[in-house]
Order: sequence, then C-alpha cells, then structure tokens
Amino acid sequence: MEVIYQICSFVKKDLTWETAIQATNYLKKENVLKKLISLDIFYGLKSKDSYNSQDKNLNVISPLKSIYKNKLVNNILLPIIFDKLSSIFFVEKCDIFHGWANHSLLSIKKAKKLGSKCVLEVESAHILEETKILIREARRWGLNYSYSMFNIRRLMNEYFTTDYILVPSEYVKQSFLSQGFFDEKIKKINFGIEPDELFPNNYEREKFRIIYTGAVTLRKGIQYLLLALQNLRLKNSELVVIGGIEERMRDLIVNLLKKVEIPVKFLGRLPRKRLLNELSASSLYVFPSLSDGWAMTVTEAMARGLPIITTKNVGSSELIENGKEGFVIPIRDVKSLRECILYFYDNPSEIKRMGKNSFEKISKYTWTEYGKNLISFYNEILHK
Repeated sequence: MEVIYQICSFVKKDLTWETAIQATNYLKKENVLKKLISLDIFYGLKSKDSYNSQDKNLNVISPLKSIYKNKLVNNILLPIIFDKLSSIFFVEKCDIFHGWANHSLLSIKKAKKLGSKCVLEVESAHILEETKILIREARRWGLNYSYSMFNIRRLMNEYFTTDYILVPSEYVKQSFLSQGFFDEKIKKINFGIEPDELFPNNYEREKFRIIYTGAVTLRKGIQYLLLALQNLRLKNSELVVIGGIEERMRDLIVNLLKKVEIPVKFLGRLPRKRLLNELSASSLYVFPSLSDGWAMTVTEAMARGLPIITTKNVGSSELIENGKEGFVIPIRDVKSLRECILYFYDNPSEIKRMGKNSFEKISKYTWTEYGKNLISFYNEILHK
C-alpha cells in the first residue's frame, strides 16, 4: 500500500493539528507513506524495489512560508495556491490519497484521475451546519459573523468529489448524514492522546477551581459559562481561563464578568507544559462549545484526571457518560450548566470519582490505536 498525505500546514508541534503529526508518523513507521505534501517538507520515498530508508528527498516551498501568518491570505488564498501547486507538481499515482478539507480539491481530482482512492479529512461539522449555528450565535449577542461563500462552496465541492470523508466523532458524522450524505461515505475514527501526557490527579485542592482552555470565541461558548456563574456565591472557588481572547469578544466578556462573583483569572495562551500543569491543579473542566469536531482540550483535561462538563456538539463528548466521567448538556443550556457546576461544588467526592473514571476512559484512546484504525480503514476501502 502507498499513501500520499496532504495538509496545508507546517507539520510541526504547535503549527498544525496533532492528528497530522501522529498520522504521518504512524504511516512512516508502517512503511506505507509514499509522500507527505505539506508547507515545509515533501517526503519523496522511492519505489519499493529501490527503496533506501536513508535516502529522503526534502524540499521546502519558501514562497508559501512568507504568507503563512497573514490570516486573510492564510484562510482563502494560501489553500488555493497550495492545492494548485500540489496537484500540478506533487500528486502522483498512489493507492490512497488522504487530503485535508479546504486544502485538497484540485489534488483530489488529480488523484482520482490517476486511479487513487481519495479520503478527505474533515475535523469540523458539515460547513452548512456549523455556519448556521454561528450565524445564530452572533445575532444573539449583537455581533457580526463574517464567512466566505467561496470557502463554503469549495468545501462543499470537496465533500462531493472525494470518495470518503474521514471524521473524528459521531457529532461530525451526524452533521453530514443530516445533509443527505450516505453512511457508507463517512468513516469515523476517534483521535488519541500521547501516553506521556497521562498524569493521575491527587485531588488535593485548597480551592474549588474551574478551568476552561481554548480560544475565547463565540463558538467555544465561554459566554455561557460566565452566564452560569453569575450571581453564584461559591466560597473558596475560582475560574481559570487559558487561551487567547478574540478582539470582538472583549466587551462582551467585560459585561458578563460584572455579575460573576468568584475570582476569574485570564492567563492567555500558555506553553503546553504550563497548560497541563494548570489542568492538574484544577478541580473541574468546563467546555461549553457550540461546535467542535473533537476538542483535544477535553481529552487533555481527561488525561489529567478531571471530571468534564461539555456539550453534545463537542465530538469528544461521546467519551463522557453522564454521571460517570462528567456531564454532557445541550448547547446554550445555562440552567443545566449551572446545576452541574453546583453538583460538583456540593459533592467534592464526586470530583474524585468522576475524575478517576475520566482518566481511565481516555487512557484507552491512544494515537497508536488511531494509527491502527487508519491503516485498517485504508485496507477496507482498497478492497471495495
């Protein structure tokens, strides 16, 4: 089996999805990665007959690096340039072409012409489903929500052109089924966690410490966490928020904080080691997102032994059984969120019980298992 894997990013820690790093590392280990097409490195491995593991052809596309950090260019122009160059110069005959959504339309078309089976990696809910949620949310708070119809059409074209769509969760899968896609086209493989990030919690806390990690945006739903905490007098407690604040959220956050009576610490973006340490020092993880295909932030918190409160629209919520590892609530449900927080505050023994269950559950979801499932999926579609 020969696989070409394509992503419009630098495949390095903190610069791309952990998924791409783990997937390509596993494919290389299993000797099935023919080529990695990324912004920085293209691995051109020779055919099996002349393969030499010491011989790697490394190329860097310098022009793409210079525009990578411009948001407008990065979201619209860069994927088109990258996809066009890839389809012309780098996509070649292989058994499986695996490309990421919004980066791969022309490359998928080229690969299909060459006889490859094509897989589109989609990390988020169907674009129409997610856009509908976010437009409604922006209107709810009197904010503007800008989106690109060009990008939406391009994504839709990718959805219909590819042979298979690979998703991380049941939430994402259902968003495609609700848009009329056949079940046979959608494959779900849950993401994993690094074993060295698993760290048991001792649950010895001086304070009831709620923690939220992730960007502070409307989509992530932190506004509902702040609403749930308003007028709650919880002695010896605090909320810690880790993540960059979107500019348009600042006034909204300031207004919501006026009625929050517990201390709130905004720590901004933190290095990964510090972030994990902050999780270990907390009592409860809350992530009330309106739409997240998986949310590694949830699994990171589970790996630190925290009970979880999250929503049905977060992919990794399928790992949470109500009353066992935490609670899963509907989006925008301030009443339920408030009740769940109070439940843990009033029952500290439940923090430990559900936290331990959370840790045990995520321990079973490794990146090695993800890699095995990915190879199994490739073999399955090759024999159809």
